Amino acid sequence: MPRVVTVYAPHEPDGSKLGLVSYRMSKLGPPTIKAWWDRRLLAFIALEGSHRLAAAAALKVPVTILKVVLEDMVCHDFQDLYPPGPERVGNMVDYILSGPLGKEREPWGPAYRLEATIRRYQTPDIDECPDAEEEA
Repeated sequence: MPRVVTVYAPHEPDGSKLGLVSYRMSKLGPPTIKAWWDRRLLAFIALEGSHRLAAAAALKVPVTILKVVLEDMVCHDFQDLYPPGPERVGNMVDYILSGPLGKEREPWGPAYRLEATIRRYQTPDIDECPDAEEEA
């Protein structure tokens, strides 16, 4: 059952990419985002999808959140964290909450209030990840 939640994006969306993501979302439907529940903030910290979250908020489209736990392994495209590929959620959350080294900014991107359906992420056997550009 959908409910309204707060979701923090991992970074600010790039305006030049946002239009394309919004267009694709209008054709393909609601996005699915992997996110970790932060009990201190009472909000989700998204591990991906800064542009999809911004587009969903602008278009008032509900999202599906795949709720991850710190021990899960997921694919990522944080190119300044490690080479893109499989990574433990705990490492990614630490990175997002601390901000990239040497950069002045909030530790995460904007917060969005979105209607969401929440499901538990099922960690697949990950040896390698699909190309992140294909998933955008």
